[in-house]
Amino acid sequence: YQVSGYGENGTGDENDLWRVDVFGSSPGQPLQAVKTIFRLVHSNTGCSLQSHGQILPKWGWEQMEVTCSPYKTTQYQMWNIEDHINNQLENSSYEDFAPS
Repeated sequence: YQVSGYGENGTGDENDLWRVDVFGSSPGQPLQAVKTIFRLVHSNTGCSLQSHGQILPKWGWEQMEVTCSPYKTTQYQMWNIEDHINNQLENSSYEDFAPS
């Protein structure tokens, strides 16, 4: 499926809504950079955002393409947060959050 998330300044439509399914933690627990694993599920279609193992050529800036799959069984649908910037929080090193 092709999906979107284009809302601007808090204005969008129902196609911009995604559910976050967090694995291995209880509801209400804060997400942890690098450690927390989650899946993004599109509210309207129920499909899961996934990446693929192939890198696009130079015309695609050597990035990976994402699609939305109705099958919720692949490792390519599992995501984590690697970086977060918030000017109201202290800076910390990536190593602080690396798995031990």
